Amino acid sequence: MTDSAWIDASIRYASFTRGLITSMDHRQPTFCAVSMTVGADALIIEVHGALDFHYASLLNREVDAALLGPPPATMIIDLSAAGHCDSSGLAALVHALRRCRAASTHLVLTGLQADLERWLAITGLARVFDRRPHMADALPPQAG
Repeated sequence: MTDSAWIDASIRYASFTRGLITSMDHRQPTFCAVSMTVGADALIIEVHGALDFHYASLLNREVDAALLGPPPATMIIDLSAAGHCDSSGLAALVHALRRCRAASTHLVLTGLQADLERWLAITGLARVFDRRPHMADALPPQAG
């Protein structure tokens, strides 16, 4: 099977419904779904499945799309449902951090699994990311 036939056979879709954007790609036996919810307090991106070489670009695209318009004050990337993360996944998180810093948006990572926490510590990235154990800990405090 040629590369173009493989790509043509892959299933891709983006669904835009009331502030929810979902991207999925089924080229590999593993899967990844990245969804974005725009809220009053923060923009939340949830990663479900492998954040690896095959799917890290999905996160990059969602982050880039989220920052096209007026940037949110806070962007939360929820990794509680993320599976395997390789160096491409780490690179996607660094891409998100750089884009958020350029837009003056505060980036928070939540729900990191033990292996991803270990990789962040080994690479020294644990010092640069704001990490919170749960989504509730990452949401900005309510005004009033």
